[in-house]
Amino acid sequence: MKQRGRGTYKKNKPPIITIVERNTGKTIFSVEKNLSQQLIKNKLKNHCPQPVKLFTDDYTIYFGLKNQKLVTEHQIINHSNHKYAEENNHVNNAENRHSLLRPFLNIYRGVSKKNLTCKGIKATESYPSPLH
Repeated sequence: MKQRGRGTYKKNKPPIITIVERNTGKTIFSVEKNLSQQLIKNKLKNHCPQPVKLFTDDYTIYFGLKNQKLVTEHQIINHSNHKYAEENNHVNNAENRHSLLRPFLNIYRGVSKKNLTCKGIKATESYPSPLH
């Protein structure tokens, strides 16, 4: 039976962070063992060479990012209240890329979580947008 909730490394459904640069469509997938606010702050430092405007959903690991030096603005779309877009405030680009990931991974049925980064998804590799 399918369980609801977020995947975990321990449950063989490791979390995958999807980062999309809106101007270029550059996409980064990052397979993680654990999610935390510190991990997200480190991703910002490692992947954002200049100040950024962030758009995230209301997952708690994103709280407090507006206080980071690199963040000029942080807009949150509240999925918990069934909000999915408010003008330019949305996370549709990341959700779109992430939805394309599952069919790609289905090609490799039964991929071990330890080998997931070997199947074309690497934490530091970026992928061009299929829309650009």
